[in-house]
Amino acid sequence: MKIGSLYFLCFIILAYTLENTSAQNRRILQSVDISTDAIIDKTERYTQYQGTEIRKINIVVLEPFGKPSQIDTLENYTVFIGKTINTLHIKTRKKVIENLMLLKEGESFDALAVRETERLIRSGVYNKDSRVIVSETGSNQVDVTFIIYDKWTINIEAIPSKEPLEFRFYENNFLGLAHQLDHTFSYDLQKNTYTPLSASYTIPYIHNTFTSITAHYGETPLSKAKALIINRPFYSIVTKWAGGIALKENFSSLEPVPANGTIPYQIKSMDQDYWLGKNFQIKGHKRESGLGIAVGVNYLNYSLKPQQTDSLNFYQNSLFVLGTVAYTFRKYYIIRNVYRFGVTEDVPTGIILAFTGGYQQKELFARPYFRTRIAFGEHFTRLGNISTGIDFGAFIHKGKAEQGSFNYTISYFSDMFLFGKWGIRQFVYSLSSIGINRLPNESISLNSDNELFGFPEELTGTKKIALNFQSVFYAPFSIIGFRFAPVLLIGFGLLGDNENPLFGGPIYQSYGAGILIRNENFLFQTFQLSFALYPYLNNLSIPNYSINPLGTFDLRYPNYFMDKPSQAPY
Repeated sequence: MKIGSLYFLCFIILAYTLENTSAQNRRILQSVDISTDAIIDKTERYTQYQGTEIRKINIVVLEPFGKPSQIDTLENYTVFIGKTINTLHIKTRKKVIENLMLLKEGESFDALAVRETERLIRSGVYNKDSRVIVSETGSNQVDVTFIIYDKWTINIEAIPSKEPLEFRFYENNFLGLAHQLDHTFSYDLQKNTYTPLSASYTIPYIHNTFTSITAHYGETPLSKAKALIINRPFYSIVTKWAGGIALKENFSSLEPVPANGTIPYQIKSMDQDYWLGKNFQIKGHKRESGLGIAVGVNYLNYSLKPQQTDSLNFYQNSLFVLGTVAYTFRKYYIIRNVYRFGVTEDVPTGIILAFTGGYQQKELFARPYFRTRIAFGEHFTRLGNISTGIDFGAFIHKGKAEQGSFNYTISYFSDMFLFGKWGIRQFVYSLSSIGINRLPNESISLNSDNELFGFPEELTGTKKIALNFQSVFYAPFSIIGFRFAPVLLIGFGLLGDNENPLFGGPIYQSYGAGILIRNENFLFQTFQLSFALYPYLNNLSIPNYSINPLGTFDLRYPNYFMDKPSQAPY
């Protein structure tokens, strides 16, 4: 279990606060009106200003813990902990926000561009929320003010179960530039030695191009990895061009270095990936829809590989070309208290119909590839949000489908039900995944946040069905800004392979309970205290329980946008 040292820092600061502030100023326990979080806004906001001239664009960046004002109505407090963090925090620079703008001063007001800009700002990991205020100034002109609520973006995690101890340090808003620094290292307490394991640095926005660049380096006693990734996704409904380049070099040893100093099998590969896509507005259709095409090329070269042990011909040089044609339509509505607590979330709805085809040339053979993906999502009043999708893809070799997969998913979360002052949401998730003539070393399990909540990964197969239910109870109070949500978990699953039919084995089960804890002012993910049991595993030499199996309970919304051409997941 990972433990952020920031939690301990907060505990120390809290103790100091309790000693050094008067009772009337502590404001430790605050009530929360869950009924306001149950409101769903599906309107096309700001359309009343469509076509007016934008006289001025204002950007206001607020500290993580600030004093309430007319424009800062989010819950805040200014006890010692807040003042200390504000002093140490470097606010997001206005230039970062300007790089996300889809509108300019002097142009006509475009309601869709304003909503998309608001959403793009809100998607940044350096802020907890954002909103827009449009003010009429007369003479058919308006001022647009973007308010950004910063969060504390530095965190340290420790993995105490490992020896030597491993730590992860990450900063998602370096010097207020929104740059992301991630570093993992180990520290041996007995030898007092520090060993770097991996480091990456990401620039998420290069000026106003919506292009990101990431450099990564990782090293262990048996492996090395280097990567340089440049990417411009279809970041918005209005995006016309997208593309990317990824260069990855990997070295690994299949076996530990023996005493004589020789390494029996070494693998060194260079993976090059390039793609380019274009989205076309369909004449006569809504602006949220589009027809996109994309082409991707992947070249994988092994300069070192095992010659005698590769019976599956897995380590072959290959050239893989894929092309995708897709129709997309997507919109967003805003809501609170789904995967985050008390702040605005943008929930996508829409449809995607995508067809992918390609050709892979390997050293010993060549084969075509085909994929079809269909996904749909919508919110229904008084019922909730439902999304479903089918994804099928496979290579064709010697007239047979191979290394293919068929996936069917359906997910649902209800509208907020009020029970007294508490709020309740019901989550349902189902996944069916069938592998088609997979390689012997390719398997799947029921161990996933979305499946059986920490189910032992030792049980594997080539096909599975999972169904789970989560009931989340949102508390009507916060403690020094931390929100709480008890959760009940129930899951069922089936596993099968070529020798064991999917419906011929046991129905695996998972039952759990816990509490989710989150403070939107901080970077760290949802903290949880939970426990799960897995009945009917007594005949197997694996644990039938798990501590903190829920994972991070972070954003898991489906997407309805085009991306680089790729294979169906498995």
